[in-house]
Amino acid sequence: MKHTHHLFAALLGLVFLLPACRWLEVNPDQYILAEDALETPEDLQALLVSCYDVLANLYDGDVQLMNELRGDNTNEPLSNNDFKAIYNRETIRWTSYVGGV
Repeated sequence: MKHTHHLFAALLGLVFLLPACRWLEVNPDQYILAEDALETPEDLQALLVSCYDVLANLYDGDVQLMNELRGDNTNEPLSNNDFKAIYNRETIRWTSYVGGV
């Protein structure tokens, strides 16, 4: 009787553990391996577009404006102190949202 309980527990454990082996072998669809990432020119184009999409929102889309303020062809902004700090090159790490640009 004692051996029957151990045998039943072992069989029950196998019933629950064997399907888990197949579950662990499934490759996730949301990840791309490095060797499969860029196989065609279309893949490279998609990567470039995604990089532009992420960088477009850098500093709330004001990166082009900040670069223009650093140039010689603009007047000092009158309305925004953050933009004045960029224009006057007075930014430090803790200056509002520009953070050391």
